[in-house]
Amino acid sequence: MASQRPGRRAPAATHRLDILMVSEWLSGPDHPFRGIFVVDHARAVARYARVVLVGLPHGQRVAPNARAASAADLRSAGASLAGSERDPLAAPITSAARAGRVARALRETSLVRIDLDDRPTFRPRSVWTPLRLGRLVRRLAALGFRPAIVHAHLYTGALQAAPVARRLGVPLVVSEHASSVALGTLSTAQRTIARIGYRLADRICPVGEELAAAVAELAGRTPVAVVPNPLDDETFSPRAVEGDEREASADGPEPRGGGRDSSPDGRLRLLSVGGLVPVKGGDVLVRAFARLLRDGVAGELTLVGSGPLEHELRTLAHDLGVAGSVRFAGALKRADVARELVRSDLFVAPSRFETFGVAACEALLAGVPVVGSAVGGLRRLLADSGMPAVPPDDPDALAVALRDACARRDELRRRALSFAPRLRERYGLAAVGARWLAVYGELTTSAQPQR
Repeated sequence: MASQRPGRRAPAATHRLDILMVSEWLSGPDHPFRGIFVVDHARAVARYARVVLVGLPHGQRVAPNARAASAADLRSAGASLAGSERDPLAAPITSAARAGRVARALRETSLVRIDLDDRPTFRPRSVWTPLRLGRLVRRLAALGFRPAIVHAHLYTGALQAAPVARRLGVPLVVSEHASSVALGTLSTAQRTIARIGYRLADRICPVGEELAAAVAELAGRTPVAVVPNPLDDETFSPRAVEGDEREASADGPEPRGGGRDSSPDGRLRLLSVGGLVPVKGGDVLVRAFARLLRDGVAGELTLVGSGPLEHELRTLAHDLGVAGSVRFAGALKRADVARELVRSDLFVAPSRFETFGVAACEALLAGVPVVGSAVGGLRRLLADSGMPAVPPDDPDALAVALRDACARRDELRRRALSFAPRLRERYGLAAVGARWLAVYGELTTSAQPQR
């Protein structure tokens, strides 16, 4: 166990832990569901501690529709949104009305979100954000919220949160999610920032093993330990997803009246969920799907997600003559993704790299077979679950795997259903929350004075 830096205080043992969690990787006007994994970490921790999740400036203001999406996500976990569409510091929480609202949220829920929206005049963020965050923490302290841990997400969040953790005299923990770290695509300046942020932390917790190896190269002597992304096992499970569409037994699925083996038109239904960005391999999937149709397999492909490559992917589908069979569903809420899984035969993860593979895990939790690339966190997931794996960037290999999986979908569905309990045990909200509690416990214990 790493020794705690001097000056760090341990919380009173009689009190439930207060955790200050910060991230600039949260929803914004152009990305209403950005950072949902961060929210999941907060939800997992909030099962065992009281969490204030602070959204740090990301260079753009938080739009009302994005705020609404975030509020819905938090309310689904029994949380409330303590912020407003304005900076909470612009409407001081020390005012009676404001303080009353925040105090009530802290009493009634274990997870509260407050956003520091960006202001063009506040530049550079690296200077102003820690000052504003510290000011917010002092106001929260007056309401009885006193963090025992500061938990930052991404190396950028670490840099901004470190001064606050130091001022409070509490440990700083950093969760790293960024695939750019694992892929080695950081610029020289970004590597410098990451190196500084990591070395200011007391513990760094990447979400996957390959990412951990890359982080360790930059972390110096800061301990590195994997804590995976949690899975929303409340939303994604065979019963939660399908309701009365299918009954799951200990022996596997029991389709009713033909169940999922037959769509109204007999077409193979493929689903992929992820940002429409190069690393997710949407172009590989569209090309593989076109080959599948040319081989005589009747099918439809649904792409859930948004991103800069949407126009390019639409053009590619048109050029390959499959535009009529490819549906772009856009960015969907989780409940809507779950409904898409209801009508899907196979989930496809064609990524060029994945630090963890949350979407593929969610499909398996729902009992939907997965065909994916053997990269990053996906490689182990596919091997452990017995799902088909293919090399990345190979449309022909993916098309062959999809055709084979179509013929074996009953077998693969049984495998998915039998593997789902292992996923919940490893990565469910409660399981990951308990892992975080153990990390916090190690750090706060080491902060206690030696007798």
